[in-house]
Amino acid sequence: MEKGQLYGVFIERAAVQLGIEIFLRYDEARQFVSACQNAGMAILGIDGVRIDSRQVMPYIDAIADYSPTRVLEWDEYRDRCNRLALEFLRQAAAEKGADTCFCFEVLDHAEYVDCLKKIAVAR
Repeated sequence: MEKGQLYGVFIERAAVQLGIEIFLRYDEARQFVSACQNAGMAILGIDGVRIDSRQVMPYIDAIADYSPTRVLEWDEYRDRCNRLALEFLRQAAAEKGADTCFCFEVLDHAEYVDCLKKIAVAR
């Protein structure tokens, strides 16, 4: 499954869609992470937001970034990111409330390989 297909499955479940970004409530967000795991993709980042009738308000303290900083095998990296993403969702929803929505950045294997090349060049 490609990223576009994965997002496509969740567009109808989104609380809000702004351009290419979709914002999912907690239950759908957890399902999204599981779908990423099953599709062989990793959650690279998450933004937690509050949405009202006028705006999308990001929570500055509900942002997660799992960008690679060292070389790991893809399966280990993907599993780690997705496990941490589920933990982050639970914690953010508990702290911010059940109406918190989440937006994701997803990484596939080919993109991970490209990131590793950039890490190697930076060293």
